[in-house]
Amino acid sequence: AIGYQTMSLLYGSGGSGAAGGSMSKAQAMQMERIKKDEEIAEQEERLGNNMKASQRARWNESLEENSANKRLQQKKKSVAEELRLTNMAFTKVRRDQLKKMLEEEDEELKRELRSLGLTIQKDRL
Repeated sequence: AIGYQTMSLLYGSGGSGAAGGSMSKAQAMQMERIKKDEEIAEQEERLGNNMKASQRARWNESLEENSANKRLQQKKKSVAEELRLTNMAFTKVRRDQLKKMLEEEDEELKRELRSLGLTIQKDRL
């Protein structure tokens, strides 16, 4: 059978004498351990929440950087295509101007030769 002093140690029943005093000290130490364990659990929970928030922030920053890089790449492609089309347009304009200049020079040469009574012989095949 369990004695009164053993029960008071287990259940914290008020006792007198040395056992009662040691019970109070044991209970205080146990309560202190429980309090410390709860504080540690709260700190671990806060730390876990802070780590999750930090990971989310890094993820968001990474998304923003990737998005900015994609926009930059698209902009570069767009500028390159615009430059290619502009160069094609300039080339066409230069060719047209050169063709017009050569035709005008040919007509000028023909006029000068006609004024001298000469012509250009063309071989037709």
